[in-house]
Amino acid sequence: MSNAIRPDHAEITTQLNQFVSKLQVSDLNQEPGHSNIKLSVKDSFLEELKSQLKGLLKKQFNSEMTILTSELNKQQQSIEAQAKQITEQPQILAITTPDEKALWENLKAQLNVSIRYRGEMPKRGFMARLSDGRKAIMGISMMAMVIGGVFKAVWGVDFRSMIMLVAPLIFIGAIVYSYIVWPKEDAERFAKELDKIHDGLASEIKRLLSELQREKQTKVSEHLDIQKKNLLKELDQLSRNTQRTQETAINQQKQQANKSLGQIEQQIKELQLITRDITLLKRDCDKLSRDGQSQLKRATT
Repeated sequence: MSNAIRPDHAEITTQLNQFVSKLQVSDLNQEPGHSNIKLSVKDSFLEELKSQLKGLLKKQFNSEMTILTSELNKQQQSIEAQAKQITEQPQILAITTPDEKALWENLKAQLNVSIRYRGEMPKRGFMARLSDGRKAIMGISMMAMVIGGVFKAVWGVDFRSMIMLVAPLIFIGAIVYSYIVWPKEDAERFAKELDKIHDGLASEIKRLLSELQREKQTKVSEHLDIQKKNLLKELDQLSRNTQRTQETAINQQKQQANKSLGQIEQQIKELQLITRDITLLKRDCDKLSRDGQSQLKRATT
């Protein structure tokens, strides 16, 4: 019976993880700050996840209650059959299932999906792009300072002056390049943030399922304990009643046997009296017969 309320959450976890894997950047709140963008999961996505979780749990809950009801009915029939053998009379014992509606409402009230996630993305505007261009110029300038002397000594070319001539092109090229690189970098950062959210939601789902399962088992166990106590009281009362009935039947049999024995003894006494009267009557008849024969003899002589 306990297995009915100890389900395997693997199927639910798999389906929920599949739903969570569909989380996209569009499902995140992006709150611009001074130097970064704060990220958080939208309430609409969490509500949809909660709805999915509630539907799966409701389906599982109904299945568990069906199995539990079937097991309780089997137990009731078995106990009633044993009670019938003892009392030799049909017995009906009350074993009720938990209030499914109240139990589900209690579980549903605790169904709250939350995630402690607060991500950040760097906030980069046009000034940051200019900064990338400036960094490119500085890098080229440092390289020109290092190898410029070699170029001038060997080939007589002022490499640094040549670099400075194309510096504006390098500056513009660095800014244009940022439009190519930054989206890729942002996509990588968002992918990492989404992975964090996936892990966080997976842990939250696991925690929530464990808590709901523990609450459900507690409520069902409390109900079954009450049913067990009531059933034991009912069986104890039935045993007492059966014992009293048996004692009453035995006493009645004893009384009937004593009554029958008394009647037999009375009949025996009456029979003895009749036998004695018959014996006396026979004696009287024999005496009369002898007296008659004696008088008849005297009369003939």
